[in-house]
Order: sequence, then C-alpha cells, then structure tokens
Amino acid sequence: MHNPGNVLTEFNSFITLMDKVCEELGLKRLDYSTPEELFQAVLGRYSVKYLSNLDEMMGEDYLRDDLLGIMHRAVRARIEESRRSA
Repeated sequence: MHNPGNVLTEFNSFITLMDKVCEELGLKRLDYSTPEELFQAVLGRYSVKYLSNLDEMMGEDYLRDDLLGIMHRAVRARIEESRRSA
C-alpha cells in the first residue's frame, strides 16, 4: 500500500510539472475540465515523431485506467489523428 504522504507529494509534484509544461506551451491547466482534454492539448504541441518514440517506449504496459494510461491513450489518439489527416 502507498504511504499517503508520498502519494500527496507525488501528486503535487505532478501538478507542478504539468503547470510548468503548460506555461512553456502557452496553455493554462485550469482551462481544461478533464485530464483527457489537458493531455490532448499538450500532446498536440509535440511532433508525431516524438510521440511515436514515446509510444514505442511505453509499449502496451501503460494503457491502464490511471493517469498515465489516460496520457498514453492521448498519445496514440494524436498519432492516429495525424495519420488520418496525412
């Protein structure tokens, strides 16, 4: 079982990192109502080549129903969207 103090610390670190990434990309985290929307907006700013490399590194292990899984599904959706529009 997770130590509750560590979970809160890790969550706060994640939010701080997301705020930094959003700021660098000219986005505001609080403008998005779901993690899916936020990840789609963030990942839309990265090249498909970069996202394809990320997808390859993550393999099939990160497609669970957790925050990392939501992000990985957004990576794959962005790659697929790019292929359809090409």
